[in-house]
Amino acid sequence: MSCEFQGKLNAYHDGELGAGESAGVEAHLLHCDDCARELAQLRKLSSLLAAVSEPAAPSGMLDRLHERAGAVRQGALVAFARNLSALAASIIIICSVVIISDSRGQQSAPVPAEWELAAAMPQSAGEDIDALAELIMRDLFRGEKP
Repeated sequence: MSCEFQGKLNAYHDGELGAGESAGVEAHLLHCDDCARELAQLRKLSSLLAAVSEPAAPSGMLDRLHERAGAVRQGALVAFARNLSALAASIIIICSVVIISDSRGQQSAPVPAEWELAAAMPQSAGEDIDALAELIMRDLFRGEKP
């Protein structure tokens, strides 16, 4: 069947169309045997499905379902706690390694000697070079005379 109203038959049958569209489908059904037959089949199927009774669940089924759901939930909670603990332990180990390696690698900066400070200072043209030489000699011999 290839009819432009075919897509609207289910909506018409279910009462989902507005008044204008429903009137258009009803007018079309008077002249289209294929759509009328299709609508009759939909109505027959609906009445057959309405006559089918809902099966009853076996006794105790609901209790068993609740027990299983509780067990699954409990198992999931335990697995989550285990994974979270492993993650926390990993973070602690990594942080400890980083802290220990940083503390071992840190050394304080050496204090510059007096002559290094004096040599780094800008000197005027008339400044005595002998004073700088004296500082270097003191640093080399640590206060002992050469």
